Amino acid sequence: MSLAAVCLAVGPVMMGSQAALAQDRAVTEDFRLHSAFLSKFLSQPRDVVVWLPPGYATDVDRHFPVLYMHDGANVFVSWRIDDIAKPLIESGAIEPLLVVMVANGGTDRHRFDDYTPTKP
Repeated sequence: MSLAAVCLAVGPVMMGSQAALAQDRAVTEDFRLHSAFLSKFLSQPRDVVVWLPPGYATDVDRHFPVLYMHDGANVFVSWRIDDIAKPLIESGAIEPLLVVMVANGGTDRHRFDDYTPTKP
């Protein structure tokens, strides 16, 4: 997927109905979008955005830890987790890790399903 396609696709996923452009958030080639990801555990597909840390492309044999951020409307836009993680990684304060943002279902009903082990 091209960088332009990621920019167009990731912005709406991360911001829901809000305009991502209003946040002046640049999306780089460090992001990967997996649209409509299917899971046997969820009732509907979810968009998943993955941030790749510095060195990911060149360290092909390394196994990276993963930080999963659920209900991901704010993970990369408002919270800017990648902007927090990158300098920590580069300074050696934390080891390189992948950050995976799983979008919520979009409705209160879907959010309830996401965060409870049983249905009402």
